[in-house]
Amino acid sequence: MKKFEVLVLGSGMAGIPAMRAAAQTLKKSTAAVIGTELGGTCLNFGCIPKKALYQIAHLAAEMDRSEKYGFSVQKHFDFSKAMQYKEAVIKRLGGLRRESMEDWGVKLFDGVAKFISPSVASRPK
Repeated sequence: MKKFEVLVLGSGMAGIPAMRAAAQTLKKSTAAVIGTELGGTCLNFGCIPKKALYQIAHLAAEMDRSEKYGFSVQKHFDFSKAMQYKEAVIKRLGGLRRESMEDWGVKLFDGVAKFISPSVASRPK
């Protein structure tokens, strides 16, 4: 059984600063059970995907406005490529977050933790 001084559950907007504070500022041995998706809701389903899709919509609007500047643009929208772009953004940022956490010295575990006593947690293998 591995022992850690701090266990962080989740890797979202609250979990990430908690990991960093525990590992870097407090110098505690830190583990994190990251759940089903590294980065939580913001990275995987909320803020980041929304901004990636907003960027695509903004570009389409700019193409519409470009005619007044003398451009003639023929638009074709490929939904599957837009989704590939969104997923690539999520994957890239998720990878950067994972690298940061590992650089801080946090031991990452995939899955969902279960408390078996007030000070002991386990996770499915």
